Amino acid sequence: MTFGSRARRLAVAGLMLLAAAALPLSASAHFLGGSWAYSGTFLLPLSYQNQAGGFAAYSSAITQGASNWFATPTPSDLYSTGGSANIIANTVWDNGSSYWGVTHLYANEQVCFFWFGCITFFNQEIPYGAYTSPTGLGSGWSNYTSGSITLNRATLDSETDFIKIKVATHELGHVQGLGHAYSPNCTSIMQQGYLSFNRPQAHDSYDFDLLYPGSWSAPFAC
Repeated sequence: MTFGSRARRLAVAGLMLLAAAALPLSASAHFLGGSWAYSGTFLLPLSYQNQAGGFAAYSSAITQGASNWFATPTPSDLYSTGGSANIIANTVWDNGSSYWGVTHLYANEQVCFFWFGCITFFNQEIPYGAYTSPTGLGSGWSNYTSGSITLNRATLDSETDFIKIKVATHELGHVQGLGHAYSPNCTSIMQQGYLSFNRPQAHDSYDFDLLYPGSWSAPFAC
């Protein structure tokens, strides 16, 4: 699917944070904390700019990952653009790290001082601790303002295209607000490591629908 022709508009690490605990906003659901602004209509339109053009396998994996989310019966509506975008998707060569992919999210942060008033800091990277805090992002943070996913060629070059698509789809889940799924009985693209599938599963649709309630309700999956 070519997203650039579509008329509809609609730091948390991915596979690096092996010991991270996702914030459970409801039983058996896996979220990061916070979300993109959502009107409650059927679609959540988020634009992404694919900057992996110099590496065809990665560019294709990112495009396929977005298509995988679009194919789910959820409000997810990721679409490609060549201009300003909500999400930047790119690659890096980082042979000093073991991660496959990493996601960064940004929001506006309001800090209030009782003797001075409140100051808003725009487009601040959300710190890792905010994702895992029991209170989530807290009242001082806005909805997400931008995000990025980065695929590490140093660790992924030796992997198959199937795994590259799995990683891109996983990171695109993070950048939309989904956390890691840890249950061994839960089949989810948000699980870490090697999987026998590279597309969102029923539980991913369940989590997505809880975070962005649309015109349908996904059945509980695990």
